[in-house]
Amino acid sequence: MKNVTRTEEVNNTLSNSEIHSKWIGDYFSKENQEFYRIVFEYLKRRFQIPNDAHILDVGCGSGNHSITLANIGFRVTGIDYSKYILEIAEKNITNAGLKNRISLLHGDILSLIGISDFDYVLCWGVLMHIPEYEIALNELIRILNPGGLLIISEVNMNSLQSRLHRILNKLRNKKQSIYINDYGVEQWWDSPSGKIIVRAANIDWLRKYFAKKNVFLIKRISGQLTELYTVVSNKYFLKVIYNLNTFWFKHIRIPNLAFGNILVFRKAIND
Repeated sequence: MKNVTRTEEVNNTLSNSEIHSKWIGDYFSKENQEFYRIVFEYLKRRFQIPNDAHILDVGCGSGNHSITLANIGFRVTGIDYSKYILEIAEKNITNAGLKNRISLLHGDILSLIGISDFDYVLCWGVLMHIPEYEIALNELIRILNPGGLLIISEVNMNSLQSRLHRILNKLRNKKQSIYINDYGVEQWWDSPSGKIIVRAANIDWLRKYFAKKNVFLIKRISGQLTELYTVVSNKYFLKVIYNLNTFWFKHIRIPNLAFGNILVFRKAIND
């Protein structure tokens, strides 16, 4: 399957509502929202990001991260490919009373036309669904100002959960659907809206790729240890998973084992 065909297939999937409804249900529970608030406040303190800084939220989806960022003091521009989810984001932002803090744009991470000169860029859980990976990375680099921070959250291919997932797929004879390349471990999934690529990233490759472009990894941080809450329904198990993820982030913070990794890059000033 050629890249352009793969990209069109993903774009068609992202244009439909069902996959977004699933993601909202899976990832934006009250407990996860609190986790994201803790993470963003940590990043704000750790990297001394000033109040009223303007952050570009690439792949903003339903606007939940943009809302959290605005609530802790930032101005935010959110951009997403899906017009459907931007309508949802607009409603969420209005309901949160943050229309004066958050603006929304329709756009494509592969061609961020008219976007440039941001000191702070967030791309959370987006790159894993982009077939034309390097084009998207280059666009994130282009729009970032020298000295600016790029914060990426991606799945770690070497995490405990990722390794277990590959073992289980092998036992289920699904090896043929998994592709390992320089970028990481890629798999095509049948989502409620159609096929979509899901990539567990090779963090070391990502670090080296950015370094060649004079954008350097300054901090690798553990995100959530596991995302098993997406497949568990028992409320007691869910509580254990949410509490474990928060405890891991606050007190252990070993990124190599964690399913989610938060990568903070800085663009060289002399680029």
